[in-house]
Parts: sequence; structure tokens; C-alpha cells
Amino acid sequence: MDGVQALRHRYEARFDPPADPARKVGVITPAAPIELILAAGLQPYRMFGKPGQAPDLGDKYMEPEIDGEVRSVFDQMLRGAYADLPLILLPRSSEQHLQMHYYIAEVRKWESGVQIPPVQIVDVMQTDYWSTGRYVR
Repeated sequence: MDGVQALRHRYEARFDPPADPARKVGVITPAAPIELILAAGLQPYRMFGKPGQAPDLGDKYMEPEIDGEVRSVFDQMLRGAYADLPLILLPRSSEQHLQMHYYIAEVRKWESGVQIPPVQIVDVMQTDYWSTGRYVR
């Protein structure tokens, strides 16, 4: 398999469930502190929206103005696709991901059977200034 074929295969497999999910942390964007995940002996697992699958369950809660990628990932959470992950990190830098955090909290109140792993907000600014480093710390 040449490099292009390997990349194409990996791209097609992006929706596959992670191998050994107990060692993965779900992330939606590269804004997650990957180095901290790795330092904890875990691995980041990038969660993608599924453009070919209508987010029916997610649409039950979210307004149509929310981005399709966010609604799709939320829908997959409701379907239990990430139930075996020990943690999901959502970036505070995105208003839509922050809103997803609130939706998840509400779903947990109303839908006791839903299996969504613990979700944490990551408030890490993405600039390389000294003052930013102090804020993040």
C-alpha cells in the first residue's frame, strides 16, 4: 500500500470506533491540550461528524442554526457511539461546542438511559504570549 492509499484508507476509517477506548480521550478540535492527554498516558481520539447520517436524535434538542458537524457529533453521543470513552473534551473557544456542553447537561437530566461519558470544557487560549500562558495555567 503506497502513501496515498494509506492516507485514503485512514480517512475512510475515521468513523470506526477506537481500539481500546478506555485509553482514549474524545476531542472534537485540535484546541484540546494534546500534550496533557499524552502525559496522562492516554491518546486523543478525534470525533468527526457523519455527513451522510441525519442527526435525528440531536435535532430533537438542538436548533438548526447549530453547525452540522456539532449536531452530528452530539447525535452520535446520544446514540452511545462514544460511551466507552473515559472522557470527552470540548473547547471553550467555540460557542457552539460550549452550547453542546449545556445540551449534554440537559439531556442527562431528561434522558436517564443515555450513555455519554464525562465531558469537560477546556479553556485554553491559542496564542503564544506570556500573558496567555499565565491565563491558561
